Amino acid sequence: MARVHRTTAKHFAIGVAGLLVAVGLAVLGGIVSSGGELPARDYTYVDAAFDDAGTLRVRQDVRVNSLIVGQVSDIRHEGDHAVVTLRLNGERPVYGNATGRILQESALARSFVELAPGDPGAGPLPGGVIPRERTRDAIDLDQLFNVFDEATREALSSSLTELGGGVLGHSGDLRDALREAPAGLDDLGTVADTLTDPRTDLSGLLNSANRFMGHLDDRSAELRTLLRQTDATLAAVSVDGGQPLDATLKDLPPTLIQAREALDSLNGPLADVRSAVTTIRPGGEALGAASGDLRGVLREGIPPLRKVPGVAEQAEPAVEDLTGTVAEARPLGPPLLSTLDSADELLAGLSPYSPDIGRFFNQLAAPDGLLSGSLAPGQHYFGIFPTIPAGPGLASVPDPTFRTNPYPDPGGAAYRTNPDGSPKGDG
Repeated sequence: MARVHRTTAKHFAIGVAGLLVAVGLAVLGGIVSSGGELPARDYTYVDAAFDDAGTLRVRQDVRVNSLIVGQVSDIRHEGDHAVVTLRLNGERPVYGNATGRILQESALARSFVELAPGDPGAGPLPGGVIPRERTRDAIDLDQLFNVFDEATREALSSSLTELGGGVLGHSGDLRDALREAPAGLDDLGTVADTLTDPRTDLSGLLNSANRFMGHLDDRSAELRTLLRQTDATLAAVSVDGGQPLDATLKDLPPTLIQAREALDSLNGPLADVRSAVTTIRPGGEALGAASGDLRGVLREGIPPLRKVPGVAEQAEPAVEDLTGTVAEARPLGPPLLSTLDSADELLAGLSPYSPDIGRFFNQLAAPDGLLSGSLAPGQHYFGIFPTIPAGPGLASVPDPTFRTNPYPDPGGAAYRTNPDGSPKGDG
């Protein structure tokens, strides 16, 4: 029984200790939640006067350079302004040029007091109160919206409503996006590592982007014109619900097939054009090389060309007479052609003897030619020396001093022969 009693006493002591700890924690929690002071801790209190404390509440933060250094312990109204008591943790001096302003963590978040304690050169804070001229009031979200007129606020409200409905309608897509976000964050980390790599010329990229934006700014008028034209083009494309565009797209495949066949059929002509251009190229190069001479000819040909109209006027009567003569001689053309056809055989036979015929007329007109002998002034005689070919009788005796072939081959009559048969000279 004694051992049971000691166990019970032990359990009872543990329960009492736990209860005391719980009560202590509850008391401390109440003190903290009510903005009270914790025991055995030092605080510094500063009052700040504001025209309007806005949505600032007790137990909200007091910060110095964005670091939490205390809380708002009290807010009271005195006359036409509010006095906010700032409880700073520990001993923190506040000087005469201290300032304070009420800020918000975001447009929809809680407020806090940003305190600038000042510097020792300004001396102690008079009366322990930061005056209103050194504080700045809070700017609430509803005050921001007051700058808009009623129509704008209604439009903004409608936009927010539509945005909420759109987000609700795409909740599945938003869920999928959030599900894929970790992989995207990994890629973002890779991009961040690449950007921070010393080998990445981020400054060069930013400079290029800056120059590009500068060029865009210089072309802002052209871009506006282009956007207007693009808008007009898209409006024209979407006319009648896009039915003309739909019909065009349906007809596009056979049109492209026909265009391809037409382009294929152009291969042969284009090859010929290439060959022609290749053939013409030397002539073009020569013409280019002779362009200086051609320019000189054209420049120097101006005076003669100016005389052409006068010459043409003088030649006009002769050309008219020649036109009549040609017209009258036109009936002679067919008989002349028939005569030339008939003379073709004769001329074909005489053509081998054309050198001998020419020589005959040359010797006939020469001073010591066939007509060189004369009986009286203005009278001439023509001598013929017959050649008797070899045969029976005395006539067949050849003259040893003169040998002539009475039937020479074409071109053979131009020479006499010696007794040994070699040429002796012109006959």
